Formats: sequence, C-alpha cells, structure tokens
Amino acid sequence: MLKVCPRCGATSDKKKFIGSFCEDCFAERVQISVPHRIESVICKTCSRIRTDRWERMSARALEKLVRKEIKGKYDNVRFVFPDSGEGTASAVFIVSAGDSFIEIPRQFELVQKKALCEDCSREVSGYFEAIIQLRGDAKKVEKMFRSLERSLRRKTFLPRIEEQKNGMDIYVGSNKEVLSLVEELGIRAEITHTLHGVKDGKRVYRTTYCIRL
Repeated sequence: MLKVCPRCGATSDKKKFIGSFCEDCFAERVQISVPHRIESVICKTCSRIRTDRWERMSARALEKLVRKEIKGKYDNVRFVFPDSGEGTASAVFIVSAGDSFIEIPRQFELVQKKALCEDCSREVSGYFEAIIQLRGDAKKVEKMFRSLERSLRRKTFLPRIEEQKNGMDIYVGSNKEVLSLVEELGIRAEITHTLHGVKDGKRVYRTTYCIRL
C-alpha cells in the first residue's frame, strides 16, 4: 500500500518511510540540539584543555566537552573535530527508528578561550608542595636526578632546582606525585613535614624527602 507523508507529501515509492513519515521528515522531528558555538578553555602556557579537569588536548577530551552541551536522546554519535581543536566541527547522531537506524547530522563551531591552568599559575608564582633532597655520591645524585626530573615533569611542575655542595634540591609542585613516584620506584627516603601556613581553616604542610645515595 502506498504511503503518503503527512508533512511533505512524499510517497513511499520515492522515499523510505519510518512509521507514518518519510525518513527526512522523521529526522527533522528528532529532538537533538547542539549549540552553534561551543567554547573550550585552553591553557596558554601548556595547551591543556579544561573538561572536568585539565588534560592534554585530544579528540577524546573535545568529545567529553561537547557531550555536556548536547540535548536529546540518541543511540550513538560520531564526531569530526578540526586538528587544531578550533573551527567547524560536526557530529552524526545514530538514532533508532523502528527496526532500523537513521543518521542525524549537526555542525557547530569550536571557539577557544585562553587562560592559565592551576599548575601553570602555581609554577609562575613559584608555588611548591614538596622538596626532594638528593645527597651523596655526585654521579649517583646526577643519575637519580635525571630519572626523577623526567618522570616528575610528565605529571607536575618543578618551579626550582638548586645545586648544593653535597647534592641537589628539587622543588616540586605536587606532593602527591612525589609520594606516588617514590613508592613506585621503591626509593627509601627520610620524610619530614613543615607547617607552611593555614588555608580555609586547615594547616598546610610542605614535605621534604631526603634521599641518601
């Protein structure tokens, strides 16, 4: 039996039908909205993007950001983002329609806003939470320093490095990352805590890790 779309008048011998509507009119009735303009916040120093946290710029991070702005129900979605993370992007939504699926395309603009992430802001101010003191044989100190520096720079920042007569001092932005690395590498360290101040009614401590080689 020939069907006639009640919205546009198309017939089932010319177009595929989903229920009482042709596929085009059915697609137009699907309520999926994406803002025409989506703003992302990028750190002007390290180029990380802010989603629910500061993270490396990637398609996955952009997808996380965009998904928060989407309204409507869909089964799946495919994104195409510009390499720079800024400019025209597209999304193709997969929506179930009876016994099959249809694709709903949407386009939007990604606009970048520059800011400073917390780590870079703290680094500029000279902020640190921990000091690693390397003490002992000069060659062993140098070897340990290179290993720790390489690992720590991937996870946090080092606002200052000072050479001492009998070793080196590494100032580190995140105490959590130092503790994690020391435990991971099985390094024996003498740990002391020094009161730095009070923030929001809580005492703030700086931690020193003395590693003797």
